[in-house]
Amino acid sequence: PYGYRSEGGVLEPIDALVPVVRRIFEEAAAGHTPGSIARGLNHDEIPPPQGGRGWTEQSLRVILGNAAYTGERYGVKGAHAALVSRRTWSAAQSALKARRRL
Repeated sequence: PYGYRSEGGVLEPIDALVPVVRRIFEEAAAGHTPGSIARGLNHDEIPPPQGGRGWTEQSLRVILGNAAYTGERYGVKGAHAALVSRRTWSAAQSALKARRRL
């Protein structure tokens, strides 16, 4: 996942990307859409995942839907370092779900 590298099968945070991941989840939890988050990251010239052309709504949806950012992997909690708290991850999920119902 974006913000991690695999070291011997264990996900290790990439320090320079941790603030970007946290920003994504915090903005989503605050009610921002994946599209608006992508536009903000592109405006701020934050490099996108895997050297793509830019952040997209879809790339944000993939990140926001991945529980690995809470330290969970294959259903195992605490499998590696979390980049966001479970509370922040859940708040982002709730905000995204609420927007879909509108």
